[in-house]
Amino acid sequence: MSIYPPLLRHLVFPTFDLTRGTKVMRRMGELERSQHYPLERLEEIQKKRLVAILEHAYNTVPYYHSVFKERGLKPGDIRNTKDLEKLPPLTKDIIKERGAELMSTSSRDAPIRQQTGGSTGEPMGFYVTKHMLSYGSAARYRSWGWAHFRLGEKQAILWGSSFDIKKHKKARSQLKHVLWRRMMMDCFSLTEETLREYAEALARFKPRLLRGYASPMYLLSQYVLEKGIDLEIPIIFSTAENLYDFQRESIEKAFNGEVFDGYGGRETSLVAQECKAHEGYHLSVENVVLETVNEQNEQLKDRTGKFLITDLHNHAMPFIRYDVGDAGEWSEKGCSCGITLPLLKKIHGRVHHFIVTEENNFIPGEFFPHLMKDAKGVHQFQVVQEKQGHIDLFIVKKPGYTEDSILALLKNIDTYGHLDVDIKYVGEIEVPPSGKTLFTISKVPVKFT
Repeated sequence: MSIYPPLLRHLVFPTFDLTRGTKVMRRMGELERSQHYPLERLEEIQKKRLVAILEHAYNTVPYYHSVFKERGLKPGDIRNTKDLEKLPPLTKDIIKERGAELMSTSSRDAPIRQQTGGSTGEPMGFYVTKHMLSYGSAARYRSWGWAHFRLGEKQAILWGSSFDIKKHKKARSQLKHVLWRRMMMDCFSLTEETLREYAEALARFKPRLLRGYASPMYLLSQYVLEKGIDLEIPIIFSTAENLYDFQRESIEKAFNGEVFDGYGGRETSLVAQECKAHEGYHLSVENVVLETVNEQNEQLKDRTGKFLITDLHNHAMPFIRYDVGDAGEWSEKGCSCGITLPLLKKIHGRVHHFIVTEENNFIPGEFFPHLMKDAKGVHQFQVVQEKQGHIDLFIVKKPGYTEDSILALLKNIDTYGHLDVDIKYVGEIEVPPSGKTLFTISKVPVKFT
């Protein structure tokens, strides 16, 4: 067994913490203990931190002070997660329009600028703190332990955010990659040549963990399988976009490993993650409050609802009931793995990825990748909905394509409702600045009752 993982955790990483002013290792130890607490104790920790961030927001954030005042509320009127219904959601438009008013006048440490990748449009700027980043990194590293990965073991990352790629090219980041035994691969330029280079690099580097976006990892897995390349990467972490079953199967087959799906974002850090039991997504309740709500922003527990997330550690620019644009549902069961963190049963991805039929039925976006995986002669596709009951199906053809086979597959839609389909042939599917491929895009609002 290599001595480097314990050396990294107990010497190298604490040195990084010291030089950067973070406390990642201390928070990681804290979270590794709390993941086994009784659920009642976890809820008490969450409630205490919720009350603290609400009081901080009321006292130091102009936007939230006015929100409370307009509703005749004081922080003491919100004592638990259910009481959050008294406050309105925070939307991306509000953040863009009133960003200065969302900044705290008395943050516990200096604000650090971040921005979203812009997968759904224009990137959004915001601020975080080292305190929040410490808890976010600690939650991510804790979840790696659920897959039996230790910090210091080799890892490869297939990433696409322009914000990250620029950062990773800096000399300091390059040194960190060496010390962490980490290999970076840019998924912005995925050609057959770069896919070959990445496959060869992985064969030489022999990482124990591969982490990245689902769609680029799936594309790389298809290349590996088609070329008969022998790779063995035991642990694969998928994040930042929907992971479909057919993608999971291909990735696991190509890399001879086990895929663990996670959910989070730059604004919220890691929110939830699969463990080896794969019975759902463990929610990091020590760091966030996650609500599933209907169109009136009332909390739901027994069916799909859109996500509102409250971060419990960002004192620079608190996000309270932040509408991330995603949806999902809770699990009523605990996990057999022994970790007591509550479970999300399903994460459906972005609300606007639901396709709305003529009858106002909702077809989850993942339906179409499942449908199209059996299509012959289709190199790429994308479903775009501009109006209810109608979709445009954009297809990049390859040899063997026939329109009759596509029309036969599309008949399966009738099970869920009526959709008019226009097939349009294009030379390529545009990839947004974030690097995340969008299989389904809908501009029709979804209203949960």
